Amino acid sequence: MSEALKLEKVNESPRFSLGLEWTDFFQKLLEVFSRGLYERELLRAKGIFFEKLGRSHEIRQEYYDSVSQSFLEWYIFDYRLEVSAKTPAVAFVVNRMGTPEEVEKLESALFHHWSLFEVEKKIGNEIFLKDLLIGKARKLIYEDNDPSFRLWKVEPGQIVQARLFELPDGDRHFATHVWLHGDSERESVMKVVADFRPAWGLHREMLRHALECLVRSLGLREQMVAVSNRNWIYQDFVKRHAQKK
Repeated sequence: MSEALKLEKVNESPRFSLGLEWTDFFQKLLEVFSRGLYERELLRAKGIFFEKLGRSHEIRQEYYDSVSQSFLEWYIFDYRLEVSAKTPAVAFVVNRMGTPEEVEKLESALFHHWSLFEVEKKIGNEIFLKDLLIGKARKLIYEDNDPSFRLWKVEPGQIVQARLFELPDGDRHFATHVWLHGDSERESVMKVVADFRPAWGLHREMLRHALECLVRSLGLREQMVAVSNRNWIYQDFVKRHAQKK
């Protein structure tokens, strides 16, 4: 196993979510796209991703699993390989790099929904979300005993960031993890979202910056108290992205 791959192993503790098989499948894809020529690609991708989030060893341990999972999914679905200008996901499907079942499985996930969402309500194990960038309603299947969500106390009005994948019934989604933006930054996030709704080509870069705000903020609690819970990182986020045409 390469050193690059070792650095990105995600949480291997028992998982209970409906996304278990997908988390394992994504890990398999990482193994495919970290060998040979792809090892260089993986190292390059890490450099790009962690330039935004800060060096991986600086990330607090309790959030490292989610950051690793974020990187894994970004690498598979968003990073463009130098050797083909395709994402690993598209390369896997086009070049039939797995079994027919695996290729079909990944092809069904190409049109995932990575976005910012507002929690509207929770009924049973379903969370009703509104996609703030495209305005559509989504239903997320949620399990309280899933370690990936153990810190999330679901409340209406929360702003969350997640990559949602459709379940076979086409009406519900699962996620391998969810990030929660602080209530104190709701105004900042909504301001940027309002300006980015029509900016389709810029969504991914903005979302990665939003993730940067989350990860860096989680390690800056003392700084947040010093500025009355208004985080300068989010202020820079608004300055950089609001009113962007």
